[in-house]
Amino acid sequence: MNRDICSNDVLMAILRLQPGTAPGQDRYTSDFYKMCAASLAPILARLYHFFSTMGTLSDIMKLATIKVPLTHILQDEASKMDRDICSNEVLMALLCLQLGTAPGQDRDTSDFYKMCAASLAPILACLYHFFSTMGTLSHIMKLATIKVLPKPGKDTTLHSSNCPICLLNIDTKIWTSFLASYLTQYMQFLVYPDLVYTLQLGEDAVTVLNASFIFSDKTKYSQIPSLLLSINEEKAFNYVHWQLLWLVLTKIGLGVWFSRWTWCSYTGPRAMVRVNGLI
Repeated sequence: MNRDICSNDVLMAILRLQPGTAPGQDRYTSDFYKMCAASLAPILARLYHFFSTMGTLSDIMKLATIKVPLTHILQDEASKMDRDICSNEVLMALLCLQLGTAPGQDRDTSDFYKMCAASLAPILACLYHFFSTMGTLSHIMKLATIKVLPKPGKDTTLHSSNCPICLLNIDTKIWTSFLASYLTQYMQFLVYPDLVYTLQLGEDAVTVLNASFIFSDKTKYSQIPSLLLSINEEKAFNYVHWQLLWLVLTKIGLGVWFSRWTWCSYTGPRAMVRVNGLI
């Protein structure tokens, strides 16, 4: 087995290719490779030998193109989304706040907001409308305070013994809570049947069961080679390019207002780190 790749090996691999398969990033089909098998085999053998000595394949060979049909919201549903924020929606977001959470830079707690929910809802609705027309949130709403807390019973001189927490203003949390609940109503129109998603009120058991059914159907009945990919939503959002987010929002037809609200949330974020009481 400890030998170099020969052109006959490559030729046999080319002849075993399944005709009619979709091309990858280079646009060459399996039919083309089979038609030119005799000519391509020695060229590919030398190419593979070069990559094996280098210890890596080329970037284009390592690139996989995953195609999933992008869903689109129906026009009548999109027209319902394209509207302004109402005070009742802000009120519901206020009432869903968790009690006892630490305040942000403005020092106002969630308990205060819930206690004055009826009075604050119309004021916040007008405030959010103003920010959405301006295309950006206020300076204080975009500011996060990162605080480092020592873990109990750990050596405080070690980095791993400290736990960072991120504190946002409650009005920012109300804003994002409103966006999340607003989008939840339309998730059924946005998720492709072969994609499994979780919502705040969803059950993990149902999600796992749904994923297993999809995977079983694809592999057993359809005879389609499949891969079950699980992505942590926090890591997914950390690595996504925001320009892709705007493009997807436009493509699936979420409406001008929702895209504008989302743009406000992710434009110009700032953070301060507080250590030993100092920023």
